[in-house]
Amino acid sequence: MTGTKVVIDCDAGIDDALALIILIAAHKQEKIQIKAITCVNGNTSVNNVVKNVFRTLDVCKAADIPVFQGAYAPLLCIKNAVQDYYHGNDGFGDVYDTKIDTSKLEQEHAVHALNKIVSEYPNEVNVLCMGPLTNIALVVKMYPKFMENVKQFYIMGGNTTARGNITPQAEFNFYMDPESVHIVLNNNKKRLWLLPWETCLKSRISHVCILI
Repeated sequence: MTGTKVVIDCDAGIDDALALIILIAAHKQEKIQIKAITCVNGNTSVNNVVKNVFRTLDVCKAADIPVFQGAYAPLLCIKNAVQDYYHGNDGFGDVYDTKIDTSKLEQEHAVHALNKIVSEYPNEVNVLCMGPLTNIALVVKMYPKFMENVKQFYIMGGNTTARGNITPQAEFNFYMDPESVHIVLNNNKKRLWLLPWETCLKSRISHVCILI
C-alpha cells in the first residue's frame, strides 16, 4: 500500500467519527496508510471511544485497521471534564441500542503500540491527534526516542484568541489534560502542526464534500 503513513489518536465522539470517515476514504484510495487508531479518554470514556471507533470502521467496511485502547483518564485526574450534553453519554448521541463487536481490539496498550509503529518506520509516520494528548504524553515519557522517530505531528487543540468551547476561554482537548499538552509541546523535536479551535470554526465541510 502506498501513501503517507498515519496513526490516528482520537477520543471518538461524533466529530472525530466524521474525521475518521474522511480519513478512511483516503486510506482506501491509498492516499494515506492508516497504521493504527489509538483511543483515549475525552469526549466520552475510553471504553466508549473504542466502541465508537469500531462502529465507524464497521460502517466504512474497514475492519483491517488495527485499534488500540489507551489512557482512561488525564495524567492528573482532578475532575472529569467530559460534558455529556456535547455527544451524549456514549459519545455518539445515545442513539444506538445494539452492541458492536469489539473482539478485534488489539491487546497491546495504545502507548506501546504508538512507539512500536514509529520505531518500525522511523521518520515516516505522521501522528494525528484529535483528542486530549494523554496517550502521546505517556509515550513521550516512556520512550525517549519516540519524538525523534515521528515524522510530524498534527494536533487539533488549543486556541489563539481565548475563545473557548468547554469554558469561555478554554478549548476542550487542551483543557482535558493540560499537563500532557505541556509535555508534548516541550519535548517536540519535529515539525508540529497545531490546528486551534478558531481554525475549526472557520472550516465547514458540506454534505457534497462528504459524498465526494
